[in-house]
Amino acid sequence: MRISRLPRLGAVAAGMLLAATASAQNRPAAPAAPAMAANAAAPVIAEQADRLLKEVGSYIGSADQFTFHADITFDHVLPSGQKLGSAI
Repeated sequence: MRISRLPRLGAVAAGMLLAATASAQNRPAAPAAPAMAANAAAPVIAEQADRLLKEVGSYIGSADQFTFHADITFDHVLPSGQKLGSAI
């Protein structure tokens, strides 16, 4: 039985979108970019990644509602080498 990754990818994409939106709201507006930057080459985007993000966007856009759950962990290594981990 094959399990679809689309709901999980949707949750990840939604989390990234929420984080980007939150950080953008707390930042002052950026100054206008110099004309030289307009001539810079566009970044290379993997075809599969672009396709998956579009699929996830369509999936989330067609939903009446969705929920998001994140397991967040932090690891810290002390100078002694001891590892500390915490989760929220």
